[in-house]
Amino acid sequence: MKNTKKKVKWTSGKNKVVKVSQKGVVTARKKGSTTVTAKVSGRKYTCRVTVKDAKLSTYRLSLRAGGSKKLKLTNSKGKVKWSSTDRSVVKVSQTGVVAAVKPGTAAVKAKVAASTYQCKVTVKEDGNSTVPGETGTPTGTPGETGTPTGTPGGTGTPTGTPGETGTPTGTPGETGTPTGTPGETGTPTGTPGETGTPTEIPETPAAPPDAEAVTLDFYTAGGGDFICGISQTEVQFALDADTINVKVQILDALDEVVYEQEIPTCRRGETYKVQWDGKKPDGSYVGDTSCYVKIIAGEKESKSDYLTAMSVSDFEGGNGSQANPYQVVTLDHLRKVGQHNKCYFIQTADIDAGYENFTAMFRSDNPFVGTYDGNGKKISNLLIRNTSDGKGTAVFYSVGQDGVLKNMVLSNCTSNLYIEQNVDGYGACLAVENSGNIQKCELENCQVIVNGLGSAGVYGGMVSMKQTVSGVAADCIIRDCAITAKDSVGRVGGISAINEGKIINCTVERLNGTSIGSDQYQFGGIMRARIGGIAAENVSGASIISVKVNGSKLKTQGRGREAGGIAAVNDGSIMGWGWNSSDGELIGDTTGDCCAVNNGLTNP
Repeated sequence: MKNTKKKVKWTSGKNKVVKVSQKGVVTARKKGSTTVTAKVSGRKYTCRVTVKDAKLSTYRLSLRAGGSKKLKLTNSKGKVKWSSTDRSVVKVSQTGVVAAVKPGTAAVKAKVAASTYQCKVTVKEDGNSTVPGETGTPTGTPGETGTPTGTPGGTGTPTGTPGETGTPTGTPGETGTPTGTPGETGTPTGTPGETGTPTEIPETPAAPPDAEAVTLDFYTAGGGDFICGISQTEVQFALDADTINVKVQILDALDEVVYEQEIPTCRRGETYKVQWDGKKPDGSYVGDTSCYVKIIAGEKESKSDYLTAMSVSDFEGGNGSQANPYQVVTLDHLRKVGQHNKCYFIQTADIDAGYENFTAMFRSDNPFVGTYDGNGKKISNLLIRNTSDGKGTAVFYSVGQDGVLKNMVLSNCTSNLYIEQNVDGYGACLAVENSGNIQKCELENCQVIVNGLGSAGVYGGMVSMKQTVSGVAADCIIRDCAITAKDSVGRVGGISAINEGKIINCTVERLNGTSIGSDQYQFGGIMRARIGGIAAENVSGASIISVKVNGSKLKTQGRGREAGGIAAVNDGSIMGWGWNSSDGELIGDTTGDCCAVNNGLTNP
């Protein structure tokens, strides 16, 4: 829990699935889903936790007596306890090495946390044993030759009185054909004396070769969100081995199979696709749930990440894809944009917020990377308030590198931030931090107010608080707006307080801006107040290109005051600028039509 020093009580909805310590450490114990709850000061905060299943390297094993094989348990970080159901048949070490002792069947178990995984092991005779019917080594004393079966080693000498000549009488001493007793020649061990035609035991038909997915993606075909009846999904996968009879299953959040398709043959490395429209076998749609894909190839299984299915759209129409963007018509629709950070949106009607409060959408760890097209429609009378951590206000808190805001029009909107903690505060109308592209947006009769406690810094811009290195603000217009920032350090810009990226072809008309810093010395330096018609600070490597500031009053209060028609401080480049000094006013200790302090490059 962030931003609190009070005691937090942690609980798990299902201890068999996950347990949670009173320090907030969540431990996965068994496959399933549950909720971890943090309770502090009478309020509850929840986190949905899904535990994926671990996997044995194989669930069926055949060994010869005396042989061994190592098993592995993947998708698990816990300590594994290995055991055998019959140690006289199979033994297993605590590193998973299975040793076959004698013929028979036993199970090797791997236990981790609250889950147990089992491999069936069949032990056969060792390779030197002889099975009836096999071609084989003679079963007499190994190495003996087929000597007649009279007195061992005797020759066929007559059995009369010693010394008589005689014909052999067929009694002991006769020359003889081996009779399959010890000493016979190496005849196969079928019926004694028979020629050894093998009588092999028929083998069980081979199981399909095991294979795992080297790629497995589950997504909405054509992009956007998966809405039953509007969108359809696509499964795309490739396996690491040739195999047959591959099952592609789609399961819901309760692990119930809602769709299944079998692919007769799959080749190693080849990509296969399966599409699904969200219908179950009975023809009904799955509704609001989360689904995932399971690929079963032989004894191995591969699973995808979850994909959310919705029964109805959160918006007037569309599914959030580029070809079919979500249609934003109401304030409720605008709020729900915050639940779809990778989608496309188009505003199809003016929205009058009626002075209702609005909290910034998207955070730095989950920025907006979709596209919002305002379509020239207005958003008016919106009150943008502190975010949950109390640090920033804007319609979009964070716009990522792939994020786009365009053709938005804000009218008579207020972004009001009051910092109740001793931290920096950030205020803007469109974005606190922009790493993407803000283009052709207009603000009219809007205001940004950022107030601090007097011991931190506040930063305010009409379009964004900060343009990051990859951020671009282009073709934006600010008209009849006001901005104020007050704290130990004040930074105010007509477009952005801090520019690390690019500001191109923007116009600021009749801006009333105030930056108020402390009169005190702190940390060995002066707490400066800075204001610029476009940016308070244009940092090294940043660019401001083809901009104009007309009819604006920019003033600073406190020590170390710097006011510039374009930028208070320039360490980057400003190429092509205009400041109308005849109808504008700069108030500060140091002022300049372009820059109050210039350490970079400027070109009128």
